[in-house]
Amino acid sequence: GGVLTRLHEVLPEHVQAKERRDREWSGFFKKWGGVQELGRQRTCNEHCRDELHGLLRRGVPTAFRAEVWMQLSGAREAQQMSAPEEFQRAVESDIPASVECDIRKDLDRTFPDNVHFMTQEFQERLYRILRGVAATVPAVGYCQSMNMIGAACLLVMDEEDSFWLMRTLLQSRKLPPGYYSGRMEAAQTDFNVLDLMVTRFCPRFRQFLDHTNLPTAFFSQPWFLTMMLDSLPTETCFRLWDVYVEHPFTALFNGALFMVASCDALLTDVPLSAPSLHLFITSNLKSIHPDDLANFAANAPRPRMLLGRLGHFLTSLPGLTHRENLHSRSPVHPAMSPIGLDTLSQLRLVAEQDAAASTTTSTSTHRRSKS
Repeated sequence: GGVLTRLHEVLPEHVQAKERRDREWSGFFKKWGGVQELGRQRTCNEHCRDELHGLLRRGVPTAFRAEVWMQLSGAREAQQMSAPEEFQRAVESDIPASVECDIRKDLDRTFPDNVHFMTQEFQERLYRILRGVAATVPAVGYCQSMNMIGAACLLVMDEEDSFWLMRTLLQSRKLPPGYYSGRMEAAQTDFNVLDLMVTRFCPRFRQFLDHTNLPTAFFSQPWFLTMMLDSLPTETCFRLWDVYVEHPFTALFNGALFMVASCDALLTDVPLSAPSLHLFITSNLKSIHPDDLANFAANAPRPRMLLGRLGHFLTSLPGLTHRENLHSRSPVHPAMSPIGLDTLSQLRLVAEQDAAASTTTSTSTHRRSKS
């Protein structure tokens, strides 16, 4: 016992944290009937839900991650309610030739530095996942960046579970289909919402963007469409996904908000060119602490009824004032706080209305100039 105690004292802090996290999750599953009961228990038991919320913020151990994601996303339930051969049937279904071509074209571009995806075997697995999703969610089909999401799933779980996770997230709208279909209206709305937040809470970052003539969407588009895989280290991104499966409608947005805020806090008064600003953002995101990101993304306030236009609730909204000390290692604006689903819905409505008004004004101006 003494030897083990002394050994534990010299283990790196992250190793001790991992061991503690593994014990917490094992104890949690023992208490609530195992990981297979997670989806049902968290739905009907508030104590289970509260305990789970804290565990997700600290991260899901690798050994449990696949099943936790499947349970919390509803993908396991969807799979169990379908025929056993559903995945194979989806893979063998017809899809448009253009979709087939787009999928094939992106296979070599997916995680090119990852040793797994350098093999034909992993690329074929990814192909089957994306083909199956395209066949069963035809309103979306396939869009570039879905390859990265499928590949990330494949790093955590087998190909059939990866198919069910992607399909369920899209069909349940936890991953907005409007991110990947048509003119990507849902994605454009969220880019605009983030732009509003940057203007309000990250003035220095806003100033640098204006100086370089870069829109917020320049960096936020790959963030949202790849679910942060394009910009964060894989394990840091998976920590955000641990929270996302339980809080799908706010976690991604709050993650993006935190990423911008952490960049804003480290900017100096020295002007940067567009390439230098891009390099600064990329470098800074690699150093974000996973605990800080997960805590912020999971800490959204509970829904409350909010009214008013943007000018009113950006200055007085409880969800946008400092609510809790998260002991963050990443400096952010002192008034910055995660936003809840109700607030995000309000902001999206404002962004949609502003975009519609802008389009109307632009059309009217164009008609006057022609006449």
